[in-house]
Amino acid sequence: MKKGFSIIELLVAFFILTTGILVIYSTAVLPLRHTGEVGQKITAFYLAQEGVEIVTHMRNNFEEWGEGLPGKEECFAIDYKGREEGCDNSDLFFDDDDDGYNHGSGSPTDFQRTINILEKNEDLLKIEVIVSWGEEDNEKIVVYKDFHNYLNIQYEE
Repeated sequence: MKKGFSIIELLVAFFILTTGILVIYSTAVLPLRHTGEVGQKITAFYLAQEGVEIVTHMRNNFEEWGEGLPGKEECFAIDYKGREEGCDNSDLFFDDDDDGYNHGSGSPTDFQRTINILEKNEDLLKIEVIVSWGEEDNEKIVVYKDFHNYLNIQYEE
């Protein structure tokens, strides 16, 4: 009787071992490749929320309803340092000194943010905040917000 393994036994063992290694690799290593994408989506969501909060701050400081905002169906880029006219300068930079994003100075990022005025009248301001990133801005997050003119509410007695 010969001792050792036949070639078929070796091939079966090799196949089982290779399959096991591939299963471990696909469940443990491949999801790590998507970690960066998830981080970008989270950052984009917070940048969109920041855009809404900046417009909320502007709304809360209106002396007249809608003051300081462009007209209906217009677009603008804004950050916490001030407003940039139009959508030509929607690129966001990360400022290490302020630890925040802005449209003017700092390290370039892949993110762009624009705010569109969808509707603007004496009672309602509807905005759309778009944060895009990636090659040719193919990834994006869109947030909509309605602001009501609480100063114009009239109560019946």
